[in-house]
Amino acid sequence: MVEDRLLEAADVLTRLPDVRVHGYYGLWPKMILQFSDLVGQEPPKLRRPPPSPDSITRMEQTMPWLTWLEPQDAKLVCPAQGPVYRGHRQETAAVC
Repeated sequence: MVEDRLLEAADVLTRLPDVRVHGYYGLWPKMILQFSDLVGQEPPKLRRPPPSPDSITRMEQTMPWLTWLEPQDAKLVCPAQGPVYRGHRQETAAVC
């Protein structure tokens, strides 16, 4: 259960919208592309939908758990310090 909550928290963090500085925005109009402009280009990378409010609340409840870990154990959870292992495959989680 704890592992699932930590993995869910990492997933929620990756799906949150990017932080932007307020007051900075582009005034350029959007370009109107024609089919010939799109030929040979790769399709845009699809993003997963934003997390639900309930999953954000669970993530906020889970994040303080990381402060209870010893530094050696935090290396197993924090991708900046080490990978997260689940089963036989290796997943990286952006929990920190």
